[in-house]
Amino acid sequence: SARAAREAGTGEFIGNWAAYGYLKSAEDKHRLVVDEETAPVVRDIFQWRLIGMDYQEIAKRLTELGIPSPSRYRFEKGMVKSKRFAASVWTGQVIKNMVRSEVYLGHVVQGKTRKALWKGQKRTTQPREKWTVVKNTHEAILTGRPLTSTEDGGTG
Repeated sequence: SARAAREAGTGEFIGNWAAYGYLKSAEDKHRLVVDEETAPVVRDIFQWRLIGMDYQEIAKRLTELGIPSPSRYRFEKGMVKSKRFAASVWTGQVIKNMVRSEVYLGHVVQGKTRKALWKGQKRTTQPREKWTVVKNTHEAILTGRPLTSTEDGGTG
């Protein structure tokens, strides 16, 4: 929508759920704040990836440690009500998406996918040049930058 595009351009968060490691601010639902309960897990994931653990190994370690996956965490905290999230597990794809996300550097990135509900269109991934990136909109959990597919090895 035009309103969503306008809000994205100002760096306001317009998603349904904050990225794992963040919460929507109680004062302003368009602002992200660090979730002190999950931010250390995010830091661990990046650290493990940097020392060479693959996505599946990281997912397995988190599961073994009893750390709820992002969807399960949202269910347990009452952020989502659907019971289908109660048994969600960590997957390599979840880890891969997190490792490549700029949100952990304090940037809002929106418009990665597009869907025209009124046309019945399926969700399509947009090229990077069509994304809206607004830097330094919230506190960073990490310093530096996310791993690119080349640095990250691309597989995992």
